[in-house]
Amino acid sequence: MKRFTRIMTLIGALVLSIGMVAAQGGFNDKSPEANTNPVTSEALFDLQFQYPCGVGGGEAGIECDGSFFYTTKWNGTDVFYKYQLDGTYLNEFTVPGTGGIRDLAFDGTYMYGSEATNTVREMDFTGGTLISSFSAPTAVRAIAWNEDDQVFYANNWSTNIIPFNKSGVQQRTSWTPGPIGASYYGFAYDNYSSGAPYLWGYAQTGSTNNELVQMQLPGGAETGVYFDVGSIIPPTTGIAGGLCIDNAFVSGYYTLAGNMQNDFLWGLELCEDGGGPGALYFND
Repeated sequence: MKRFTRIMTLIGALVLSIGMVAAQGGFNDKSPEANTNPVTSEALFDLQFQYPCGVGGGEAGIECDGSFFYTTKWNGTDVFYKYQLDGTYLNEFTVPGTGGIRDLAFDGTYMYGSEATNTVREMDFTGGTLISSFSAPTAVRAIAWNEDDQVFYANNWSTNIIPFNKSGVQQRTSWTPGPIGASYYGFAYDNYSSGAPYLWGYAQTGSTNNELVQMQLPGGAETGVYFDVGSIIPPTTGIAGGLCIDNAFVSGYYTLAGNMQNDFLWGLELCEDGGGPGALYFND
């Protein structure tokens, strides 16, 4: 009888543990402010690709260097994952001294990201080395690089979005996210589509916690363009992760690409690769 009681106690503890993991969203890095309030979205984008995450278990950020694309492990130590542009998973690698990086940005030479602290890491993914670290004027989760003005845009969930340079000095005025954008995980700088420049944010808000929000630069006001990625890629459990823009994924196009945490790596047609601002806008 005592043995039966012990077995039932163990089973109860296991069920409780599983329930706690499910309630916490498993391996997703979820904002405490995330909500599922519906957002009126537009049918703007054509889906270019949808690849399953190669590893999961904490795969969150994303960035492309023109030859490969990479994801981060937010709950790991110095861990990153490498993919071919067709979505083929290649390998895991480490960059010692970087911790659990969230979103990524690329300046044409090095990758940048943070562990959701004020310390930004400058990283060489080819050599697997940490180049330098510098202090930012905000805790950095979502991050994007503006190659035209040589500034980063960054914030942590719903804090003010702050432009700053590679010395960590704030440039221009920051702005408060909203009215729709909140709980951001990824940013991407867009100087390619009509009406640019824009900052795109991938937010844990909207019906599936996978909402794209377009902001006009330099002021940062939302343009009213919103899109629920979950409306065309139904998530299993995945929520908004990292975001990037590159013309390497699909020939002739700029792609807005993101990581639906631990579920899918996706790409949406942003515009034709027509040579800068004024290019053909969304394929609606």
